[in-house]
Amino acid sequence: MKQHFSMCRALFVFLVSLGLITGVSGCDKKPEPQPQQAAAKKPAPKPEEPPPLINGDEAADVPEEPPVYDPAGKRNPFDPPKGEIIDVPIDEEFSLMPLTRHELTELKMVGVIWGGKITKALIEDPGGTGYAIGVGERIGNSGGVVTQITETEVVVKEEFRGVGDRIVSRESSLQLITAGGK
Repeated sequence: MKQHFSMCRALFVFLVSLGLITGVSGCDKKPEPQPQQAAAKKPAPKPEEPPPLINGDEAADVPEEPPVYDPAGKRNPFDPPKGEIIDVPIDEEFSLMPLTRHELTELKMVGVIWGGKITKALIEDPGGTGYAIGVGERIGNSGGVVTQITETEVVVKEEFRGVGDRIVSRESSLQLITAGGK
């Protein structure tokens, strides 16, 4: 430990001495005068450009301010839209949804999606397009509503007007088509 301290001390003394010697020897020389260079001329300021013409009129001297958003009176884009419930006649309502354009017998159940509390049935239309539907959704051109989805079938309740304007309801089901075709 003592040797280390004495070595550090000797190194410190050496560096201080070296600094003094080079500092003293460097003070004897006078700096050589450097030749005077012609001062660089600054470019003359450009004359102010006239403001651009807007539709043939001269632009106002008022500086442009950035637009400011005022949310007063505007709908919050993150809130669901609020609107009136429109009573759509049955024929137009069903024509809007793809699965209501086909007979119930033309549709095939090809799978089931289980996810926590939500269960969806995979339905395929005659063109081969697949749809995921849940309980309460419309299916078939007779006004059917999905009432239940199990592992092997989708239960659909259809209501229509019968003889004498009586409302008749019936339950139908779409059975799951397995790899063997049934």
